[in-house]
Amino acid sequence: MKTFFVTGLAIVLILLSLSSCKNDLDEGMLVELYYQEKGCIDMSEKTDVRQYLKERGIYPAEIKRKRIMPEDTILCLACFCPTGWGIFIKVPHQQVYQAIEIGFIRL
Repeated sequence: MKTFFVTGLAIVLILLSLSSCKNDLDEGMLVELYYQEKGCIDMSEKTDVRQYLKERGIYPAEIKRKRIMPEDTILCLACFCPTGWGIFIKVPHQQVYQAIEIGFIRL
């Protein structure tokens, strides 16, 4: 009887520990960053963003391009001027440093 109880308890503990494990791509484990596009470096139009990031060891769970400035904002046309668009990514926390190295900013 004692062996049955110990075995049952061990099985329950194992199942509980397995159910509490999280995948690195769970929403809670992801970090959101963004990259502000500039006049000469419009990453989304000149390159495949996912491929560009993959080549640098960054595997985002999500990539979105959205306007970060009002549409009627007056912007200059120089290479260093923002375009008003940003690329937003969600990456595992282990890849945040690589994303920051190439110009992404943590939100």
